[in-house]
Amino acid sequence: MHKDTTQVAARFAWPPFVARLLAGGHLRTGRTVPLPFDAPDSLTLEGVEAVAEITKRGAWAFLCRHGGWRRRRYAANDGRVREGRLWHTELPPLEFSPTTLRLLLQVYNEIAADVPPYRQAPELQHNGDIFLDHAVFRRLEGRQPRVESGAGASNPLTLLTHGQTLTPPENLEAELQRLLVDDIQPFLRWLADDWTEVWLALDTRRWQSLKTLTTSCRRQTQIWNAWIQVCGLERPDLLVPCLAFWERVAGEERWRGLARAAEDLTADALIRQRQARLEPWLSWLGVVDRLAEVAAQVRRLHPIDREGVHQIFLTACGEHQLDTVQANVRQLIQSFRPTIG
Repeated sequence: MHKDTTQVAARFAWPPFVARLLAGGHLRTGRTVPLPFDAPDSLTLEGVEAVAEITKRGAWAFLCRHGGWRRRRYAANDGRVREGRLWHTELPPLEFSPTTLRLLLQVYNEIAADVPPYRQAPELQHNGDIFLDHAVFRRLEGRQPRVESGAGASNPLTLLTHGQTLTPPENLEAELQRLLVDDIQPFLRWLADDWTEVWLALDTRRWQSLKTLTTSCRRQTQIWNAWIQVCGLERPDLLVPCLAFWERVAGEERWRGLARAAEDLTADALIRQRQARLEPWLSWLGVVDRLAEVAAQVRRLHPIDREGVHQIFLTACGEHQLDTVQANVRQLIQSFRPTIG
């Protein structure tokens, strides 16, 4: 492709594409032509500066749309519980590395070439890289038939929200620990409701077949157990989305629907076979006991030693009926793990 042509595309086609990508507009237009990925001279300073500015605004817009607009109780830096929206609080700046520009250029080229987006796992260095990469993943989620092959697996935020569709890395806890660094964790409290809704949406898909159920449950159990371990007594407030999810799935009489769904998938099996087939699902249900263990540890803290993160978690345990959910889940597990012989 002629250099002048690529520079025109880099200046007048790439920036608008990135804006549409992050804002939800149509991705393909008549002016979308591929740009040489390994030829920096095909880009223009004006185009790069425009994309950099759009990236900052797009990452902030994503955070605001996915929960930042809500008034939420949070633990401030002084340990006290306060309430406010994302933009009412003191937050670290979002910083980006060249990785983000390469990611946006790669996605642009894939859309221009009309091929299914497939992103090699990028090296995410800064907080802005993580949030922007996650925003792009969410935007392209329905267009990524090969997402399991690697896209998203290097982003701890995407691992946490979409872990049941990805293959967890060997260093899972270390990856999730990255979310607790000072320039990332302050943003997470506003994403709580979004996480819950994502998990609920993915939960409906796991019941398509027994294979899908077992695979997704194994992955999500591994990731949630790691996340609970990472948060522990240090940041139990970040476990509130898990409490909200389990209340929606197993609270009150909802657990009976889970039992019927499991019975439908294993209707032709004997008792021992049914138990074996559903073991990954039963282990997944056991995550509730892990949450209850954290709640017990927090309750054992003297009230004087409880900080804002502990108060928020204990309040959420009551609001989301953790004790009731745990009782329901235990009854459900017992019904599929009967005493035999």
